Amino acid sequence: MEHPGAPTLPPELESAEPQAGRVHVRTQASGKAAIVVAVLATLMWLVVNSQALMTLTAGLVFAVVVDAWCAYRALSGPVPKVEATHDAVAGEPITWTLETVRFVQPFAVRSAGDRRGEATLVTRGGPTSFELPDPGRGIVHFVDLDLTALGPIGLCRAARRVRAVPETPRVVGPAPSVEAPGSPPPAGLLIDLSAVAPRGDEQFRGVRPYQRGDERRKVHWKATARHGRTMVREEDGTSAVALQVVVDLGSNGRAEASSDSVEAAVGRAARVVEDALRQGWVVQLVTRDATPNPPPPVALGSPFRSFRPSARRGTVVEGDVVQVVHGSAAVRRQLATATTGPVVAPAWNGLRCRVTPGGVSWS
Repeated sequence: MEHPGAPTLPPELESAEPQAGRVHVRTQASGKAAIVVAVLATLMWLVVNSQALMTLTAGLVFAVVVDAWCAYRALSGPVPKVEATHDAVAGEPITWTLETVRFVQPFAVRSAGDRRGEATLVTRGGPTSFELPDPGRGIVHFVDLDLTALGPIGLCRAARRVRAVPETPRVVGPAPSVEAPGSPPPAGLLIDLSAVAPRGDEQFRGVRPYQRGDERRKVHWKATARHGRTMVREEDGTSAVALQVVVDLGSNGRAEASSDSVEAAVGRAARVVEDALRQGWVVQLVTRDATPNPPPPVALGSPFRSFRPSARRGTVVEGDVVQVVHGSAAVRRQLATATTGPVVAPAWNGLRCRVTPGGVSWS
């Protein structure tokens, strides 16, 4: 389910496919003890030919087999469905909801290979929320999960590794910097409307009596109270605050910036753009973009062993992205995949801001 106002992804972006490893079943310590007792009872039965020992052996074997089958059946269904419950921000864990297609009995879910993290118990077939570690800025195409379930009497444990794919790849945008990026030159704020500044801040000129067809939002309440009749603002829509933000994270021919300074620069860019949007400015964001496709499918391996994500990368859709952004969702989407490389900014008639790993400059 896509959230209202969620960032859009390029149509050429490929989709990941759900995957599921086979269900592995292991005996717990109690199950191993039951097997040992059954073996000893069998040896004693061969010596004394006791009906009671034969019954004990059969009962223990039956209990282990049934317990293993129940644990296996709990995880043998289709791959669960997952969706992110909120817009993700780099540096914070992502909360996901998981919904099983066929719920049989409770099972636990955690990030694949994460032996230390706390598992979330799924006790019903409806949506269950759980957190996964911060994946870093970018696009999340899928999540690798380890599912585990115990048999009804706890003699056996089943585990299965799956690759769950959300309906739409999730965007992990940067966290806006907490540091103020500085102020633009005052003389550069009011700019005439043009093709690159399609919307403007209407400039207040005066008030006049209400006329049929005037918008309610233009009613000037103080003037209305003073004149005793409805008065509206008369405005000139001839000026705008038009800002171009160029995010230059390092171009060819220059020393590569450290990953920390790059992420700090992206956070500063997010702060500049969001501050400008809150003031009603028209903002054009220019970035060098590298949107990755999901990597090729890999063998998930046994959930009882350590997990190493594949080092293979998917193809990358790369190029400059130049667009007027109208909300924080669009800002997060564009900055989520901003990368190093040469950035060519188009001509712009308004105020300009350039964000680099070295800081913010206005012109």
